[in-house]
Amino acid sequence: MGSSEPVNWREFIPVVHPAKVLIVEALRWIDRPLSASELEKVFGDQVGAATISYHLDTLASWDVLAQAGREGASDARQRLYASGPAAMCLGRAGSS
Repeated sequence: MGSSEPVNWREFIPVVHPAKVLIVEALRWIDRPLSASELEKVFGDQVGAATISYHLDTLASWDVLAQAGREGASDARQRLYASGPAAMCLGRAGSS
């Protein structure tokens, strides 16, 4: 799942919100699927849960991240997201 090739973020700085960069890099570095609440713990006070959820959904719609299942009890299931080869193709995104 992880990639040894670094993402060249300079190409995307005018297009990509900083939270998206944090999310993709965290998923690549940790190298396992994570939920929005797990990412919130990783980021501490840097990024809130609502912002993380929004950007996860956007990154998934761009095929930069993939939904990798769900975890938790049936009434409180959280979506898990994972990075993949598409994380190298952020340039196809039109807006943040």
